[in-house]
Amino acid sequence: MRDDPAKEDDEASRTIGAQTLFRGLDILEIVGARPMTAADLTTASGLTRATASRFVAALVSRQMLTRSADGVLRLGPRLMYASSRAAEQINLQSIARPFFERFVMAEGLSIFLGRRDGDWSVHLDRHAGREHIGVTTRPGDRRGLPETGMGKALLLDDDVDSWTRLFHQFGDRYTGDGWLERMQDHARAGVVVQQGPPPDHIRSVAAPVRDASGGIVAAISVATAAQNLDEAAMAALAPRVAEIAAAISAELGWSPRG
Repeated sequence: MRDDPAKEDDEASRTIGAQTLFRGLDILEIVGARPMTAADLTTASGLTRATASRFVAALVSRQMLTRSADGVLRLGPRLMYASSRAAEQINLQSIARPFFERFVMAEGLSIFLGRRDGDWSVHLDRHAGREHIGVTTRPGDRRGLPETGMGKALLLDDDVDSWTRLFHQFGDRYTGDGWLERMQDHARAGVVVQQGPPPDHIRSVAAPVRDASGGIVAAISVATAAQNLDEAAMAALAPRVAEIAAAISAELGWSPRG
């Protein structure tokens, strides 16, 4: 049986259309990383000068790109508007919920979500585990950033001056021997594993959540009483918590490639 030429032409057209779309998206991603001239874009995209010029003209006409008087290309207002609308539709708790539910079902430990508010962390959500004795932090509760593993995870991108100010601001019990080295270790690892100060000695494993910009916008934390989580279990849990934070971050547009 001979192939239908019309069907083949239709499939070829769809393939070409998809390739064109992907090239346009690639251009937006390249320019989104940094403003550049059309010549820079030609080099970065690997397209010919004529092809890149056609794409740029089309994207400028749709306000997806703008071109300044000196020829520099930037993301355009229509794309910015779409981005802001997408951000408005994102509900962090809703995104985190299925990941939290699966974690609690598998591990039986409580897991928390929080964000930064100045020098404080604010708890947004809690999925209770099956512990007999657990942490009773509720949504809306505020803690100083150095006080909890979650707070420290929210601080991982801060510099040493910021850490020093905050840790001294909230009391001597957070600035014992080696506190700075521990924070540097946490920042290198991308995850916080800690036992809190007395009298509670709460054990926690926490990791930051990032958005498309790469910045920290929230953190997750598994926190529980010491009898529910020994040191070996904490260490084993760290990759799992980091994985959940990365999965939530990916839903917010973050990419590990930066």
